[in-house]
Amino acid sequence: VIEAGGRLVSPGLIESHIHLDKSRILDRCPAGTKGTMDHMERISEVKHHFTVEDVHNRAGQTIEDCLLHGTMHMRTHVEVDPNGGLRGFEAITQLADEYRWAIDLDICVFAQEGWSNVPEADANIVSALKSGAPVVGGAPKFDPDPEWQIRRIFELAQEYDVDVDIHLDTG
Repeated sequence: VIEAGGRLVSPGLIESHIHLDKSRILDRCPAGTKGTMDHMERISEVKHHFTVEDVHNRAGQTIEDCLLHGTMHMRTHVEVDPNGGLRGFEAITQLADEYRWAIDLDICVFAQEGWSNVPEADANIVSALKSGAPVVGGAPKFDPDPEWQIRRIFELAQEYDVDVDIHLDTG
């Protein structure tokens, strides 16, 4: 028994959907016009500038803020499109190891900008899965062949025995 002095005690919070690789980039990629879906284009224009160190620093600050607010489990989606490559995955994997003492970090690798028509995206996802990514995901709405992408996600999930997390949050 611990006397908490009337304070609330609860389990740690869970952040179920965050993109740590893209956190803290408003200075590089300002918000779009309300109601538009141009966020992918704006982010695509800056991803090629992301370095492992840059993603590590920005995402690390976000993790620390989340920890200070009680988050103890997080699923982060990490884009491995060719213009970003595996740099974000490498940085977030390092952070998962560094902060293992404080937070469980699930890394979901996916291609935001299309997958069925981008062989390099498939190669990057497979490489991340071979390196231990525990979740494979996708954004079928943004792929020229959404059915192919869904089939491929489940093929890879079965092959690598990983979880699936598909973006269905877009209209």
